[in-house]
Formats: sequence, structure tokens, C-alpha cells
Amino acid sequence: MGAAVDEDRYGLPLSTDSASAASAYREGVDLMLSAWPGAAEAFERAIDADPDFGLPHAARARIHSFYQQGEAARKAAAAAREKVAHRGTHDWICASATRGIMARTSGFSPITAGR
Repeated sequence: MGAAVDEDRYGLPLSTDSASAASAYREGVDLMLSAWPGAAEAFERAIDADPDFGLPHAARARIHSFYQQGEAARKAAAAAREKVAHRGTHDWICASATRGIMARTSGFSPITAGR
């Protein structure tokens, strides 16, 4: 991965080289936070544009958890954590968020995972 090409709404760099992935991710967050439909589709577009971008995977997991889709939430959270570990990026927010999602959707606990 090269230098981050874009930032989130708070000025934090996004760990993707894809402008379309960054744009779709921001759109998804905006839709999710405003409770408008279309967030899941925006996150899927971000994932399609850059499959290794961890944040849209984590956001997708969060949407699954909203709808009590535990297995889908766990899979998306695991994908997000794998992407962050693979890239070795600053996406600590992503890693932290997915631990919380996994703890709420299964018997997973950061304590039992050694964290």
C-alpha cells in the first residue's frame, strides 16, 4: 500500500489507495450514521473497489450486528481483522471495533482471545 489517498470525515487517513473505495466508505458511514438506507451497498462497493481495505469490512459487520445477523457479523469482523493484520496499518479503530462486534455476537471475548 502506498500513501493514503483520502481521509474520513474527521480528517483521519484511510488505508486504501483507491479513491472509489474511500468515497464509497465515506458514503456508507454517512448513510449508516443518518439511519438512511443504502449503507450496506456502499460498503460493498468499497470492498469491491479494494478488498484489502479493512474499514468497510468492519462497517459491514456492524450493519450485520444491527440486524442480529450474528454469523454474518462474525465473518465480516474476522475479514476486517485479517485485512488490518495483513496490511499492518493504523486501522486500530477497525480492529477495536471488530472485537466489540464479535463479543456481542458470539461467545468470543477479547480476554479469551488473549487481548
